[in-house]
Amino acid sequence: MRLLIVEDEMDIVDGICETIKDHQVKEIEIMLAGDAGNALSLIFSQEPDKRPDAIVLDIMLPYGSAFKELKAETDVGMNHTGIKILERLRNKEREDVTYFSHNPLFVAVITGRADPAIYQVIERNLDGWGRIYPKPFIEDEMLNDLFFVTNVHFEIDSDLMPKGYVLPSTRYGDQI
Repeated sequence: MRLLIVEDEMDIVDGICETIKDHQVKEIEIMLAGDAGNALSLIFSQEPDKRPDAIVLDIMLPYGSAFKELKAETDVGMNHTGIKILERLRNKEREDVTYFSHNPLFVAVITGRADPAIYQVIERNLDGWGRIYPKPFIEDEMLNDLFFVTNVHFEIDSDLMPKGYVLPSTRYGDQI
């Protein structure tokens, strides 16, 4: 399984990678992107075996090489490049259902924003195939969700999970 982590804060990336290492998950290849340009090039790679199977996506990212491409699409005064990446991903999935190995891809959205309007936009774009994890988040919870939907064996101590935790479900309420 190829997991793309799109995050510009290295302490968060390190925390996710360390949690994977702590649980000795071997069947995972971690790909990293610290800005929107790198993320887009990995998500939409011309080589199908280089595309991710699941994504951890921060909402507030530097543009990188995608500045001209995304700046015109971004809300004035806001830097929600992650939302634009998510929108492009979902549009591609609708256009070509065979483009990604898992369609739709599960996207774990991480954000420090608590704005309900932003959450609504994210939820609409997740379309039932992902979750929002407010910062600070519990790495074990997010990874359990990611690995569950991609069939990667991952055992977790239930004491580490937040009270009331349930496995991911589709927008129709069925467990994935």
